[in-house]
Amino acid sequence: AHVLERFVKERKTLTLPEAVKKMTRMPADRYHLANKGRIECGADADLLIFDPDRVHARATYGDPARCATGIDTVLVNGVPAVKDGLCTGRMNGTVLERRSI
Repeated sequence: AHVLERFVKERKTLTLPEAVKKMTRMPADRYHLANKGRIECGADADLLIFDPDRVHARATYGDPARCATGIDTVLVNGVPAVKDGLCTGRMNGTVLERRSI
């Protein structure tokens, strides 16, 4: 949310597609995660649905767990983790293990 708010909306140093790519496809490719960071057949169904005009980062150094606004739905492996802006309590992901690159 911070990147979208600061660099897309305020500073206009990134376009929305550039910001999304930098936060999804590029890290996935860097760490050789073939099923992450893309919407295509065979990829994990990890999706985030947001309203770019309403995105607002609320986390602070003192309270880093504060959820951003404007993020309506988050799917992890196709299962809603956030629905209508509220956490569902479903944790359908897996922890990625550190490996040499």
